[in-house]
Amino acid sequence: MKVLGLFLVLGLSIGAGMFYWNSRTFEAQAVPQSYKVLDDLENKGIYQGEELILRDLDGKVISLSSLKGKVVILSFWATWCEPCVEEFPSFLKLLDEYPEKVVLIAISHDYEEKDVREFVEAFKGYRKNMILTMDKEKALSKAFGVDRLPEGFIFNKEGKLQKKIIGIQDWATPNAIEFFKAL
Repeated sequence: MKVLGLFLVLGLSIGAGMFYWNSRTFEAQAVPQSYKVLDDLENKGIYQGEELILRDLDGKVISLSSLKGKVVILSFWATWCEPCVEEFPSFLKLLDEYPEKVVLIAISHDYEEKDVREFVEAFKGYRKNMILTMDKEKALSKAFGVDRLPEGFIFNKEGKLQKKIIGIQDWATPNAIEFFKAL
C-alpha cells in the first residue's frame, strides 16, 4: 500500500511538473509585441487604424495621413548616438535625390530640442522633405517596438512597411537609391 501511495505521489509530482514546464515554455514562445507591430505595419500599413499625429520642432502638427502618396522613412535616432551621427549625411543625400518622393521623419531621443537643432544646422541638414520631431517619453519608440538606435522603418506610397532597418545604414549607396526609385 505504501508503494502504491509513493507511485501516486510521484506520478502527480511528475504530472504537475510537466504541466508547469509546458505552460512556461509556451509563454516564452509567445510572439513578442514588436512582431505584432511589424505584422500590422506590413499588412495594414501606417494609414489604417489610429491616426498618428506628430509635432515638429517648430510646433507644427503633422498627421501621417497627409504624407500618403510619399515614401516615408521613420528614423529613430539621437544626436549622442555615434552610428546615428555617422549615417545622417547619407540621409541628406537620399533626400536630395528624391525631394518630391521621399519624406524622412527623424524622431529624436534627445531631451533638448536645442541639441537637435544645433546638430542639424551643423550638417546644413534642413530639408523640405524632412520632419524633425522628439520622442522624449519614448512613446513612439514603444509603439513601434524600437529598442536601440538607430532604427528605421521604410513605408511605400500606400503606407505599407517595406523594410525595417536596425543599426547604421548608408542611405545613399547606388543600391539604396535604386531601392527608393522602385518604390
